[in-house]
Amino acid sequence: MLAILDGVDISSLEEQIDAALTLDKSEGWFKDVLRNDEAGYSFFTDERNGFRRYEDSLMNHLCRADSNVYAFDTPDGYQLKPNALSSFIHDVDELVEHLYAALNFTWAGAARGTEIEDIRYRNGHASRNIYFTNGVLTFVTFYNKTQHNTGRPSMIPRAVPPRLARLFIILIAVIYPCTRVIAAILHTKQHAVLYETCIFVHRGRPLNTERMTEILRRFTQESFIFPLGVRDCRHLMKFVLKHAVGIALQDETSENSSLYRILDELWGHSSKVSQTYYAVEQDTFSHIASNEVTKAQIFSLAYHEWLGIGYQHLPANLQIHSLETRQTQTPIIANKLDTSAIIQAIYSTIPVIGDALQATVFDAVQKTVNPPAALSRPPELNEPTICKSTTIIVHPSRKLVLQRLYGTSEPQFTSPQQGEIFELVMQNTRHVLGILPTGGGKSLMFYGPPLVESEGITVVISPFASLAHQQYNEAKSHGIDVAHWPSPDIDCSNVRLLVAHAEHLNSGQLDDWLLAASNLGLLRRIIFDEAHEILISSNYRDCYSKVKQFIDLGVTLVFLTATMYRQSIPALAKAFAIDQLEVIAAPTVRLNLRYQVDVYSDQAILLHHLLEAYQSAYDRRKEHERLLVYCRSYKECEIVGNLLRIPTYKAHYTGDTTEDAKKKQQCQDGWLSGITPALVATTGFGTGINHPHVTHVFVINPYDMVGVTQQTGRAGRSGELAHTVVLALRKYIPKHSPDLALDHAGQHRLFQLLTLNSCRRIPLGEFDEESHSCHSLPGCIPCDYCEKLPVSYIPFHIFSLTLTRNQDLAPVPPRYTYAPRVDFAHANHLQSSKALNTRPTQVTRSHVGSANPSTSDQSNRGSDDVSMPITLQLYITLTQ
Repeated sequence: MLAILDGVDISSLEEQIDAALTLDKSEGWFKDVLRNDEAGYSFFTDERNGFRRYEDSLMNHLCRADSNVYAFDTPDGYQLKPNALSSFIHDVDELVEHLYAALNFTWAGAARGTEIEDIRYRNGHASRNIYFTNGVLTFVTFYNKTQHNTGRPSMIPRAVPPRLARLFIILIAVIYPCTRVIAAILHTKQHAVLYETCIFVHRGRPLNTERMTEILRRFTQESFIFPLGVRDCRHLMKFVLKHAVGIALQDETSENSSLYRILDELWGHSSKVSQTYYAVEQDTFSHIASNEVTKAQIFSLAYHEWLGIGYQHLPANLQIHSLETRQTQTPIIANKLDTSAIIQAIYSTIPVIGDALQATVFDAVQKTVNPPAALSRPPELNEPTICKSTTIIVHPSRKLVLQRLYGTSEPQFTSPQQGEIFELVMQNTRHVLGILPTGGGKSLMFYGPPLVESEGITVVISPFASLAHQQYNEAKSHGIDVAHWPSPDIDCSNVRLLVAHAEHLNSGQLDDWLLAASNLGLLRRIIFDEAHEILISSNYRDCYSKVKQFIDLGVTLVFLTATMYRQSIPALAKAFAIDQLEVIAAPTVRLNLRYQVDVYSDQAILLHHLLEAYQSAYDRRKEHERLLVYCRSYKECEIVGNLLRIPTYKAHYTGDTTEDAKKKQQCQDGWLSGITPALVATTGFGTGINHPHVTHVFVINPYDMVGVTQQTGRAGRSGELAHTVVLALRKYIPKHSPDLALDHAGQHRLFQLLTLNSCRRIPLGEFDEESHSCHSLPGCIPCDYCEKLPVSYIPFHIFSLTLTRNQDLAPVPPRYTYAPRVDFAHANHLQSSKALNTRPTQVTRSHVGSANPSTSDQSNRGSDDVSMPITLQLYITLTQ
């Protein structure tokens, strides 16, 4: 509120409010005719209270001549700034959130969501819900449960503490008239008219139960450590209120049952007692007198006094006696089971719990109700807080989404982390980074919510057009109301999922649409699939930067990836100016994948070995199995595609956008259907492919470790053994990078993979906090290095002798049987293994453990027979 009213002079209104909120001076109270049910009447519209003179004060201040924050002077008059006005609306939404949360914990008896939905401050099609009587601002809410028993709904009065009452009066009398004008400029008249009647307008709509739950969960997560929704808050506050008012009123024991029975009715459990003690029937409300409301106000006033935010002058029976005089005895429970002793211990412990809750609620309320602490703008972001969530309770109903989505009779999450990420996505109260292995079920996060949420839109931003198209088709197959941007047929009232390519954010139309949807309260969350691309691809970084504005509008962001290093997470949070990011990470190791790494100095030999390995895999494949070959560039794709006689998937074929899209779709559909079981592609195709039976993946000359992991991760989704082979030329080995903090793509890890004579899973596993070798992982398929390790026992004294000579244990470099050298210029003529079925010559490839090309590598270019020094080598042959 300080930010909204900065510089506005409302001192006279504040003095008037101070006088009205003085209980012992009735002459200063606001005038309110409780019996007046005339349409449009409220004590805010009663001319005797003089609120009308403040209606234009804020708007005049925003458009003053000496400021250009919200408007600027032109020859044609003042021009308003839409972005600044949108920011103002956001500030008002944030204020409403704080006021609702504060109200929920400071009036006696937390109300149901249905009681507060669409409550109004002036008479309209129904009676208003806010009154000023006895010097107390009082909310009166409907409770329709009693209508079933009596034919009439009850109306329950609850008093508001003076500090919070001041904020509500300023909100309705000063801020809402200005907001109504701005909403009419930015949106529609229907949107603007809400500020003329509704008490809680949030994101362009009356506050409903779902949004109340979102607000309370954010509030309680911070103040109570764990999130509580509307229903949970009601049960908590029922206990707190009984304890608080029991202390405050200091009633005699004989009257306690009557007191607690009245308090129970704040939750409406007995219509008879409700009508007797404090609830006012709707048809008698026009004849209500102030003393009828006092019975209900007394409990709220006592609770406010207990919290330390009450009125200065209270009746004597509401004065708080010192709690220090109350002594709580802790009984000693006998070893023998004694029911009465247990009950006595429980009753003695309850006040202690209540006192602890008093401190917690007091701190939380003071933080929320205190205007400087709660309503000023947050400080500038310095370092983001990265939270590793460890205590997330997954609700069992989340599994029903799995059953509905995948049709399984016994739904199970692929990992505990998948369930926890999904729980946070459904709670929709925190920004989340979810790291799951390739094939770990990230798609549940954006296909699940639209299936169960009755309103709101989930937006998925994908870095690749092919991935966005695939997600759209999959969502349609699941029966989800989905739209693919851009589309002229997007119906905001029906669409639950919007899939978009990141590059569309640059056009301005998509982010404008998202902003409008957010202002109308339709935008539930934005999910960034393959979130690592935000940090490693400059093309997409600019696109994603457009979304930072939605954080200010209260939209939660979800980031999903399988390949993000731990040191890169703070950079992601900073890129979006997120002050707190929840991180849930599952181990990304894929135990069923066999990794093989080969490094070459001659491209012709690389192509020949690719052809042999591919032909062998193709001949042994089953009908339902698929093969993928990834290349570094389009030129390389064409060469390999011609060599292997398989289709090539790439972004551009003819230069015509429509024809290229059609050609790409034909390639993808042919591969998925099995018409062409193998495909050559660049990185853009494989990301997101979820075919269960990819048994062989070949990666040629990768750029970085993210690419290797993403591309090899297409294999083995069924859980069966799958083979992945990385083939690289030495000239493409990335240089060693000492600054790992900036190495978001993992080029240094790729350097290690291609140069170190070690287990392949060590550098591949560094996406996790720990990486392990193949033989240390139960059920793991050994990589090409680990499967060649000798099994024979090495005596310890020999091992010691080797170390004293400053020598490492002998590596196990493979020695391959190569075919005769093939000129690269004629590589396209290598159409089958039969063309190369000549007697091979022994050529020894320099070992992967050497980072620099050896002399034997150089001689390899002009000789058919090259040997390297042999020391404890294990010979294997690939011409089987």
